[in-house]
Amino acid sequence: IAGNHDEALAFRESVSALQNPGNEANDRELVAALAGRGDKQAVARRLAALPFNSLVIAGSGNAMEDHVVAAEIILLGEPGLALDYLDRMSRHLGNTVDWGITMPTMDAIRCEPRFRAIVERLRTQDPRYARTCGTTGHAR
Repeated sequence: IAGNHDEALAFRESVSALQNPGNEANDRELVAALAGRGDKQAVARRLAALPFNSLVIAGSGNAMEDHVVAAEIILLGEPGLALDYLDRMSRHLGNTVDWGITMPTMDAIRCEPRFRAIVERLRTQDPRYARTCGTTGHAR
């Protein structure tokens, strides 16, 4: 799907239809921004403002799990907003942030002290940390 705007949009719309219908405008906005045809910063700010677990909130404008939202924010070129979002989401019981720890997209923020603090707070491991940052990534 990478590089194909129409396929990406069709995929996003099919996911939204299953998980949180009514997100067509947001899907179009996200895909356009990722394709360089929209305001990346505005879309990133909208995503970063989503509430915890917005995937299950009807009408939230989101059909992605919290860790995927963070990855999209990074892809939109706003790593600081992604860190803010991950930090906020990681403080909720039942968050999905730990699923995203190993995503290659997180390499853009993986070495940041704030990311390390999130990994520590979640009491999880980051197997990509050593390869990306040059040291071990185990929670203590």
